[in-house]
Amino acid sequence: MAQRIGGMLALLLVTSTPVLGQTKPPLELGFGITTVGNINLGDFGVKPKPLPDGRVSVPISPRFAIEGTAFGTTMTTGYGERRVVYYTVQIRQRFAPNPLSSGMRFVTYGLLGAASRWRMGPHESTQHSLPGATAIGAGFQQRLGTHLALRAEGQFLTFLWWPLGTRLTASVSVPIGAYPSL
Repeated sequence: MAQRIGGMLALLLVTSTPVLGQTKPPLELGFGITTVGNINLGDFGVKPKPLPDGRVSVPISPRFAIEGTAFGTTMTTGYGERRVVYYTVQIRQRFAPNPLSSGMRFVTYGLLGAASRWRMGPHESTQHSLPGATAIGAGFQQRLGTHLALRAEGQFLTFLWWPLGTRLTASVSVPIGAYPSL
């Protein structure tokens, strides 16, 4: 077991080593719009419509970053009002960079969870779902300068073999600091 863990850590170290003098990208904040299609998580279900989206990307190497995202909605039913926030904890893995482009192609993989608050008259109820569903996707980020980038990505959301839906996101990324020069 210790050999497997050591092997996985060595693989992560080798794949996260800078290639041809790459520098580690800066911390990023992202804001945008997400649409979620056909997701049904019982009490956490949501119908497809544009939702506000936020993201924090923490680079751990030039090729890998840990990201946290959140998107949510408020729904009113005959029984009351429900606020739902979905969140993901994911890894963004960058493909080998193209030296002639300021764009970045990447894949994402991670876990999806939800939190919900019901308000029915004077009563309130809160429910939480630990991250257990998976989110797997791909995207592209195009730098517009040293302090701004546009990002588009799509993800497939699933729980084991049970498909939950899709997620499409368009957002703006703002680095804390500046992107490395080309």
